[in-house]
Amino acid sequence: MNFLSTKRRSKGALNGHPNSGTFKVNPNYFTPKYQAELGIISPLEDVANQLIRLNKQNTQLVAFAEHMCHQIRSVTGNLALTIELLQQTKDEQERKELLDQIQEVSATMNQTVDQLNQMSYCSKLAPDQKEKVVISSALNKSLGQLNALIHESEAEIFSDFSEVPEVLFNTKLLESFFKSVIEHAILSTPEMRKPAIDIFSYQEQEDNVLLIKDNSDGSVMKKFRDTENNPHDSNDIDTAVLTFNALKIQIEQLGGTLTMTTNSSVGSSVKITI
Repeated sequence: MNFLSTKRRSKGALNGHPNSGTFKVNPNYFTPKYQAELGIISPLEDVANQLIRLNKQNTQLVAFAEHMCHQIRSVTGNLALTIELLQQTKDEQERKELLDQIQEVSATMNQTVDQLNQMSYCSKLAPDQKEKVVISSALNKSLGQLNALIHESEAEIFSDFSEVPEVLFNTKLLESFFKSVIEHAILSTPEMRKPAIDIFSYQEQEDNVLLIKDNSDGSVMKKFRDTENNPHDSNDIDTAVLTFNALKIQIEQLGGTLTMTTNSSVGSSVKITI
């Protein structure tokens, strides 16, 4: 959407003068009531909505940056201490435990760098910089990365993209979205339930919608909503919540929306409207 975009003006908005060749503007045209009747979004209203969205995104980005700084400081500090202890110890069992800790720190650092790279990549995208994405291909690539987790958990995954097989979006972002949602759906499923995930696409008025339903307890989604409402406690953000926060910002960067609903006794749903 252009920053000051409006819908095409109705023919009834301008009254032509048959002799002069000029147009006389209907004095009611610029009143909010008249524009609402015509379904016209006023430029000022559009700008106000844009500013609200940008201000909210800025708050989320600040929280994201603060959390990343805290996480990197914490990880590098633990790494330095672990290496120092490793150099001092002569006990083989202790050395093994310290090496395991170094591997965990390394994995955390890699995950942090991946998130930063993803944010940097998508921050350069604009709503008009989209590509045709085959939804099933993006899903299959994500499932390949989660193959071990899916096999171990015996998760059942169903999909149907017959109504909307392709969308104008970003391939890398959609793959990241699928991977994150499916992974956390499986990890958040209570032990008494077998993980089950249903993924499908459909049209809703003029929009394309991607919907993922699962039978998890919705703990990650609840934390995400709590953090979104109170973004200032950035040092205490859960890593999974941070991932969804980053995805939401990136999806909105492309002009889409991300919404979530949870019911601990039934399951959760994550919806992208494009």
